[in-house]
Amino acid sequence: MIDFTPTSRLRRKLKSRVATLQNRFQSSKVFGSFQDLRSLNTERVKDGVRKFKCTSSDVDDYDSDESNHNTLQYREFSASSHELHLRLSPEDDAGCVDKLIPTADDKNLLDKLGQKCNSKFRRYFQKTAKVADVNKRLKSQIWSSVVTIVVIEGKNLLACDPETGTSDPYVKFRLGNEKYKTRVVWRSLNPRWLEQFDLHLYDDGDQQLEITVWDKDRARDDFIGRTSIDLSALEREKTHGIWTKLEDAAGSLNLLLTISGTTASETISDLTSYEENPFEREIVVNRYAWHRTFHNIRDVGHLTVKVFRATGLAAADLGGKSDPFCVLELGNARLQTQTEYKTLSPSWQKIFTFNIKDMNNVLEMTVYDEDRDHKVEFLGKIAIPLLRIKNGEKRWYALKDKKLRSRAKGSSPQILLEMAVIWNPIRACIRTLNPREEKYMQTELKFKRQVFVKNVLRLKVIVMHFYEYGKILQ
Repeated sequence: MIDFTPTSRLRRKLKSRVATLQNRFQSSKVFGSFQDLRSLNTERVKDGVRKFKCTSSDVDDYDSDESNHNTLQYREFSASSHELHLRLSPEDDAGCVDKLIPTADDKNLLDKLGQKCNSKFRRYFQKTAKVADVNKRLKSQIWSSVVTIVVIEGKNLLACDPETGTSDPYVKFRLGNEKYKTRVVWRSLNPRWLEQFDLHLYDDGDQQLEITVWDKDRARDDFIGRTSIDLSALEREKTHGIWTKLEDAAGSLNLLLTISGTTASETISDLTSYEENPFEREIVVNRYAWHRTFHNIRDVGHLTVKVFRATGLAAADLGGKSDPFCVLELGNARLQTQTEYKTLSPSWQKIFTFNIKDMNNVLEMTVYDEDRDHKVEFLGKIAIPLLRIKNGEKRWYALKDKKLRSRAKGSSPQILLEMAVIWNPIRACIRTLNPREEKYMQTELKFKRQVFVKNVLRLKVIVMHFYEYGKILQ
């Protein structure tokens, strides 16, 4: 404790000096070695302050004491109180601190403080190293499946803005260590996002997909609601349409969720272990027979696609190789193969099935290269109308560019496929007359000036031809 008994002037100046010391202490927490503190008995406190830094909460309040020397009580890391005696310089009545005189138990206390500080650093670095090891393991580990999520819309979300009665919602996803979030839809309780995300499942990873909905704010985002989906309960190699309710009646979300790209060889989509069952095929044929036309109008047909291999792909990596995988899309259904690493001639050997809702749909197959951090690079694409598929025909298809106008890069890239379609013509006609299924994920058309000018010139040429023909007829 510090004795303020001499004079009121000295009391005020001592308070000012101690406040100055406290402000200096606020600069940072205790860090570094405590060995420097043991030599403070021969140094000025100003030098010691620069070596012994602590927060303002570590310095207790002071009051008057009847001791011969003025003292300042000090605590650190909930340790027992320890007094450091401060002598006043006789040359300055402002209470200048001259020397720091440790008491008998200085060494023990400093040892304890050093041990606690070292243990704090040890725990911090152990935790940091553990997180780094997990991230490194996940980056090097080959995923077992791909979880494709299409966020369609939300309904009846909570209103977090009392002025407008709306919210500015966005969605966060978390699967293991992977995190994604959608864009913000401003001022809406029924937002429509239409965004797609690909997450990865690992053999020993978490199977719970955590979903949270937030309201965007300037200061701090407001929590709207949460939900979770157990991925282990969902059927693989199939697109699921899911309406999931948020907790506490905070609204609901509409999702399309697909688990595909399974690398395990014992899965049903693996051709190496696949044996066609005539009995199962007969059941499928009977499902779409004439006499069962009106049993399920929406179920038009059944498509089977066998993806064997590809050759001549472009090299996307610096080593002259690629890590290709193939994505199949029919309407809103989206499936994919596993990734074959470091090859330009991948052999996938997979079989996929789709339920057909419209025979006018087109099967799109795109080959990508998987890069680090699960980014992708385009390698080639084909589009096959369902009505042009020849059942049981095993053939090579040339891969084209994104616009399907010219050949894709590489050495004449192509893919080997076999397909079969079983469908009911009457159901197909009824579905054609009805509105088609809305495709949620489609490429947004962007305005391009060059294309616009080109089309205008074409139209001008056509108009001039009609004008010339009109003059000839006259």
